[in-house]
Amino acid sequence: MKKWLVVALILAGCASERASENKQYILPEMSAARLTAPEAVVLIVNTELSEHLNQRGLVYRTSNTEIVQAQHNLWAQGIKKQLNRRIVSGLLARQSLYWPVEANAALDLTNKPQLQVHLQRFNGVYTGLAELAGEWQLINGSGQIVANEHFYIEVPLAEPGYPALVAALSAGLEQLTGEIAKALGNIKHIKRSN
Repeated sequence: MKKWLVVALILAGCASERASENKQYILPEMSAARLTAPEAVVLIVNTELSEHLNQRGLVYRTSNTEIVQAQHNLWAQGIKKQLNRRIVSGLLARQSLYWPVEANAALDLTNKPQLQVHLQRFNGVYTGLAELAGEWQLINGSGQIVANEHFYIEVPLAEPGYPALVAALSAGLEQLTGEIAKALGNIKHIKRSN
């Protein structure tokens, strides 16, 4: 009897240890074909996040005024880098007028148009949704704002849990890049400003 009690206690300890294991998530990559034409204008993409989002843990809004950051459900890579990469690949797949690229030291940023995306919300919500909110700006090579739009996107979670939250955030990001790509297609006077 003592032997089974010891085994039960050991199993209970392992189970509680597993419950507090860290899980890491990454946004799924887009697998769409690239549509960008060879004569496309280079567009530097820069993504910024509000400070409470630019952390390791996934963020969840528990009320209208309170958020929590997960301690054991973490982004496997920096979320800002993941978002920037996904926006670049989403725009490459959805439009052909611009050649979106991530900023890096090897690029000459002089006189290049830029797309600035600022996310103020990229989190789960107590209502069973994922939400993305913020604004994006298209800035021409002279530093003037050519287009500026605010966005708010809600995507229902397919089921409770962090894997479903990551999937819903990814779907919201696809919707956002689709909206930006459509808007870029309507902006004619920046195409040859490089």
